[in-house]
Amino acid sequence: MKTGRLLFGLVMIAHGLAHASAGMWATDIGGQSLVTILWELSSVGFIAAGAGVLGVSVLRRKWRSLVGIATVSSLLLLGIFGHPLFVFGIVADVILLAIAVFS
Repeated sequence: MKTGRLLFGLVMIAHGLAHASAGMWATDIGGQSLVTILWELSSVGFIAAGAGVLGVSVLRRKWRSLVGIATVSSLLLLGIFGHPLFVFGIVADVILLAIAVFS
């Protein structure tokens, strides 16, 4: 596996795991039901997309779609339930989506 692909997959998994703290902060800020749905879609989406990039056969063909779903969910979560630190997550979302689209 190429180093760039390995790094990209690991970064997506780490970004998905980072949504744990974003989800907890967002729960304190706003409504629990919407936060939970967006939180799960973004976390699981980025982790699954990363696994697909790393070669998990079930996810290999769907990783780009998963990045799209995860990014939209994440941007909604971070945008609706704003916190100043969420800016870093928004930037990461846009970069990961751009890499997925243009790779």
